[in-house]
Amino acid sequence: MKDADHAHARSETPAERMDRHWNEMLQELRVTQTGVQVIFAFLLILPFQQRFQDVDDFSRRLYVVVVCLVAVSAVLTLTPVITHRFLYAKHKRDVLLTVADWLTKIAFVTIGLALTGALLLALDMVIDRPAAISTAGVAAVLVLLLWAFVPLALLRAGGGEGNY
Repeated sequence: MKDADHAHARSETPAERMDRHWNEMLQELRVTQTGVQVIFAFLLILPFQQRFQDVDDFSRRLYVVVVCLVAVSAVLTLTPVITHRFLYAKHKRDVLLTVADWLTKIAFVTIGLALTGALLLALDMVIDRPAAISTAGVAAVLVLLLWAFVPLALLRAGGGEGNY
């Protein structure tokens, strides 16, 4: 079914469809932004903990990478909302949706990397490094499977058509 057929089946105009897609994206971003902000807050307090002074160079470098990934994730998830503010009432919703879609997908990549890195950082503090790396590797594969391969498989199985 083509997009026009979906719009007709839902009895919505192209403008209503864009509004619906924007609202759905906002809901996704709200959930994502909250999670990213909570992770960021916890990471920002780590260097102020007494035990942090005892971590080795590997953990310090990993910490810097993870904090930077979370910061980039926060910027990426906030950008569509901020861009909307600049484009509000300028009849640019189609451009906004396209850009926001890409930014959100890139944010999910950085969030997946940050979560995996944060897991490695935490596990490296409580178990030996090889076990921590192995566990984080399994987590990375799980993220990749669930966040990339499952949606792509569902897209292919449905022929790329849906009720959106």
